[in-house]
Amino acid sequence: VDPNFQKFERGEMLGTQVPVLYGGSVDAANIRSFLQEAGADGVLVGHASLDPITFSALVQSASLG
Repeated sequence: VDPNFQKFERGEMLGTQVPVLYGGSVDAANIRSFLQEAGADGVLVGHASLDPITFSALVQSASLG
């Protein structure tokens, strides 16, 4: 049996290898605050991804800092 599977069964690996994405109302104004949250590994962009200009602004905001 894979030792990593045994650790997973005991709960020792919970949250250690699972990326956490925020999937709410992400936009250029709030994306940095979501990305700075402890434990958040990224965002899932919804409606803001439909407009290229809005999405570009969101990506630029995310790349700052």
